[in-house]
Amino acid sequence: MSCLSWKAMQVIFLKVLSSSAAIVATFMTLSTLLMMNLLNSKPHHLNNHDNTERSSRYSLSPGRQIMTVPHLEKSTLSDFDSLTRTVWNPRDYRDVNVPSPACMLNLPLLILVTSSPEHYDRRKAIRETWARDWLDPQNTEWRTIFLIGQTLNNPSLNKSLERESVVHGDILMGNYLDTYRNLTLKVQHGMSWAQETCQPQYLLKTDDDCFVNSRMFTNFLKTSNKQQTKLYAGFPISNLEVVRDPKSRWYVSRETYRPSQFVPYASGTGYVLSKDVLQAMVSTARYVQPFAAEDAYTGLLASYTDIPLLDSARFALNNVNWRLCNYLFLLVVHDVTPDQQVVGLRNSIESHTRCNGQAEATDWN
Repeated sequence: MSCLSWKAMQVIFLKVLSSSAAIVATFMTLSTLLMMNLLNSKPHHLNNHDNTERSSRYSLSPGRQIMTVPHLEKSTLSDFDSLTRTVWNPRDYRDVNVPSPACMLNLPLLILVTSSPEHYDRRKAIRETWARDWLDPQNTEWRTIFLIGQTLNNPSLNKSLERESVVHGDILMGNYLDTYRNLTLKVQHGMSWAQETCQPQYLLKTDDDCFVNSRMFTNFLKTSNKQQTKLYAGFPISNLEVVRDPKSRWYVSRETYRPSQFVPYASGTGYVLSKDVLQAMVSTARYVQPFAAEDAYTGLLASYTDIPLLDSARFALNNVNWRLCNYLFLLVVHDVTPDQQVVGLRNSIESHTRCNGQAEATDWN
């Protein structure tokens, strides 16, 4: 084999070096163009459904189910029915012109009531009954706050809500559309505010068509409740099939939640959380994609944080055939009209004097 001259070897080396430099330069150019394209690309927004999401993935902990992570964009109010997300923060829904209500730190019981903007009659009835302690007006054992969103095409109603908030100081307004499919955003906004502002010992979530036996509730939590931590209690819903019909108000896509059934959860009629559970749920919610079933979503947060559901019969889904002495047991009653709130309060008070010496229930069942 003949040997190459030193000069020939130099020529070959320079050609190889030149070719390599060209390849590297080409690669760098293509990489730069690709990165610029990614940075300038806009997320695809889906329409026709409140709070529609596009998901990425996040693992909560080794061995746990993969969570879908939503990304919160800086959106105008009109965009809030078609969001695209990767990590969200309920505090971003607070950009409104209405001051947040005051709340005592370490409050024994904070009651969050989901309410629609037009339900003034329901809020009025609650304010005049169980929102306060009629037997002891100086009692500060509980505080009732209404959670309300915005309307797009009714500025007069928004103004009316602002005035109502100023007068009563009990409305937490959020910068989201007040729609059924945004109910999860409403509740998570309330929980985030509660954790940041009040840090209550217990939090009760309920609706504006419910009666809350508030005086007995706070007394029970203080004197009889044996589960002061890891408490997530309510009327249990189990084996509920996930709705996949895009036309349904309860529609949840497989991309958002893959299992065919929801994990067991407490009915949104009323459920109570201890302070540590509230804190854990607020922290976890930032990484779990919200879907249009508020109570099922809360149950999913409980599942991710290893909080078992405490089954309690003291949360009634219906307002039928309850007798006076049942109010020594019932904590929350659903399907109550504004006029029936007065009846519930009267029954709660009279049950202590007219039930033949019967005492309040001292456990969850």
